[in-house]
Amino acid sequence: PEESRFDLAKAEKGEDENAVRLFAEDSYGCRDEALQAKRLSRNPYSRAVPYSLSCPELEGLLRWCGPGVYPGHLPWDAAAAGT
Repeated sequence: PEESRFDLAKAEKGEDENAVRLFAEDSYGCRDEALQAKRLSRNPYSRAVPYSLSCPELEGLLRWCGPGVYPGHLPWDAAAAGT
């Protein structure tokens, strides 16, 4: 809306500088200091997210930091192979 103070160009620039470029260099977001800081700020009490308990099939992927594409098996691999 015209009365909005939201600046789309500024938002896009911020996304490019603070996410797109960083993830282009660190796809899994676990080696770059800025991405590590983002991750820590989203978990301020340092509690482990129980994904490994609720979906143990993804534990390897969630712990993977590269380099390269995750080499392990993923639950949806079988579905993709059948298509």
